[in-house]
Amino acid sequence: MEIRYNGYLDEIDDIKKENDGFKETADRLKIEIDGEIKNLNSLEKLLLKQMEEDRKMKEELDAFAKSRQNKNR
Repeated sequence: MEIRYNGYLDEIDDIKKENDGFKETADRLKIEIDGEIKNLNSLEKLLLKQMEEDRKMKEELDAFAKSRQNKNR
């Protein structure tokens, strides 16, 4: 009976260790995912900034082209 009881305790300890390992892995993955989310947010900000600069450049080019057309008339 004592051996059987100790066997159950060993199994419980093994399960706890395995669970702790899963928790550590989950924590590491969460940190990695959080880092990737920050990277994506930074990239999104850069992309939006670039899109705004491109829009302004297009407006300037359109205005220049229009002024050239008016000048050539």
